[in-house]
Amino acid sequence: MVDYIYSVFYSLVMVFLIIQFGKAFLIPKGIGRLISALLIVEWVAVLCCLSYISHNILVRLIVIIAASSIHFFVFFKTTWVRSLILSVISTSLFTIIDFAVYFLKYLLVPEMSINTIFDYTISYYLGFGSQLIQLIAIIIITRTFNKTDKAGLSTRTWFRHLVIPFGSLALICLVSITMDTGISKEMGRSLFAFAMGLMCLTVYIYYFLKRDFNREIESEKNKMLYHHAEELQTAYNQLRDERERLAKDNHEFKNKVVAWSSLLRNGEYSELLEMMGKENSISTANSDVLSTGNRAIDVVLNAKYFEAVNKGISFEFNLNNLTDVHIDATDLIILLSNVLNNAIEACEKCDSNPEIAVKGVYKLNRFILTVRNTYNGELNDNLGTTKEDKSLHGYGIEAITNIVNKYNGHYYFEHEGNLFTTYIVIPM
Repeated sequence: MVDYIYSVFYSLVMVFLIIQFGKAFLIPKGIGRLISALLIVEWVAVLCCLSYISHNILVRLIVIIAASSIHFFVFFKTTWVRSLILSVISTSLFTIIDFAVYFLKYLLVPEMSINTIFDYTISYYLGFGSQLIQLIAIIIITRTFNKTDKAGLSTRTWFRHLVIPFGSLALICLVSITMDTGISKEMGRSLFAFAMGLMCLTVYIYYFLKRDFNREIESEKNKMLYHHAEELQTAYNQLRDERERLAKDNHEFKNKVVAWSSLLRNGEYSELLEMMGKENSISTANSDVLSTGNRAIDVVLNAKYFEAVNKGISFEFNLNNLTDVHIDATDLIILLSNVLNNAIEACEKCDSNPEIAVKGVYKLNRFILTVRNTYNGELNDNLGTTKEDKSLHGYGIEAITNIVNKYNGHYYFEHEGNLFTTYIVIPM
């Protein structure tokens, strides 16, 4: 009975360690309490059965890796391949620590068989001590990788880091198979040193992982800067085109005034009225559809309005005077462009009645922006892009978040039915 209780407790701690290890590299996803409980029961059953059925360490490791893969896949937003890779890496870490703690104990009780490394009945504090060290290792790993892009590394990069874990597990299996008898204290010390060497090699895994994560982060920053430069170039082109249009209109207007004056002097009133009617319709078609008092906001919203209308998307807006919105023009352009780009992209995938509604108000010293758009009901992880050219897209959400955080604001969203709503609140 005591052995069974110990096995259950050990299994529960293992589930906790696996989940904490996964949080360092993967994005958690919400699952029901019932599924969580079933997975824990499954893990407990697996380890309890292994302790009584199989004394072959290779079989144990294979089963443990399979069980860990299931937990990574269910608890986190990842693929089966990524789950298997992380399962091998985590199992290698836990096994090496078990191996090292075991041989530390083996120096005191040399008559124990090495194949009892997973037999929890031999020594309770052996397991407790090992799990305590594993917990400390997980805390260090989590703190080391807590600011990394958890979805950044490619599967190919992860595969490169399997060499040391596979080699370590293979060596442990080899030692277990070839040394199934009692050994001397001298041999025990040698095997303990061997275990510490494996642990040092394991540290290199996380060193290279951290290096790859940092390189990926720098690459993502460079891509984001390129994306921001594109947004600014677009806004600059819009401002330049508007300035050129105004200059052209001003020149043409002077010529038209001369013509109108001539018609007026000659009493040709019908032709004068006809020309002025045409001019009025042309002026209405070419003018901006909105004016908020904030030039950066006006440029982006007017440009996105005409872009949406040309794509057959209904575009409505409700805006008050935004003159007091004192946000850097560059940040405003990037913020609004990305929000509206996402809305237009989502509307383009709708089968019918695509529409966008924008509400922007300055109230109680806060800039409040709400963008509601129709979408096809499908959301990507992190609301990332679905465009094929991901080298130029997919950074909109991160750009929005960075700018909102820069001004100590709030950014959140909600979706219901075929409507997706983005909320941005920035204090002034």
